[in-house]
Amino acid sequence: LRRLAFAVVDFDPGPHISSVRVDTRSGAHAAARHLIELGHRRFAIMSFLRGKGPARLHPPGQHRSADAAGMPTDQEKLRGYAEAFAEAGLDVGAMPMVQADPWDPAAAGLLLDAAPGATAVLSMAVMQAMAVIREAQRRGLSVPGDLSVVGHNDIPEAAEFTPPVTTVDGMSVEKGVAAARMVFAGGAPRHQVLQPRFILRGSTAPTRG
Repeated sequence: LRRLAFAVVDFDPGPHISSVRVDTRSGAHAAARHLIELGHRRFAIMSFLRGKGPARLHPPGQHRSADAAGMPTDQEKLRGYAEAFAEAGLDVGAMPMVQADPWDPAAAGLLLDAAPGATAVLSMAVMQAMAVIREAQRRGLSVPGDLSVVGHNDIPEAAEFTPPVTTVDGMSVEKGVAAARMVFAGGAPRHQVLQPRFILRGSTAPTRG
């Protein structure tokens, strides 16, 4: 039996196993707070569907179980949004939410149909944020003039998009480096929580009303 050193990334497996994760709740809180500070009050949310299947609409005012956001790391994002909304006197349950696979081509349209009055979208994946921007532009909406969009987990394509996407950096490289250092260093289990970076680009602007 080989006893290989390892570290878990993106969730807390308990005190006896080394782990590295990002404080996704604080990153999501910063994303929502940014839009609130720009004057936005009418939001829509795109969440993760961890698995195959059609996009799911979670209308305002209906009970949402925790898995409406996806896995625990996604649920932390939703909690971050909710906390920022509550600080501004807003209710996350009043925001339409679509849960979808990041590559679902129908999800962006479903979200915009469900929230025709929204001036801002919070997406738990930057790929989904890019899809929302494309669909908004196809409908003749200006981003960020008519609709501001913030993603999560930065990728190189987000910086090259039109407009470049404001997003939270999920620190993928840094997580890998930290996990590798733990493995090679050996010793007792350790746990590291990284603070995400908020990357301001061109997909957000003050609301027009």
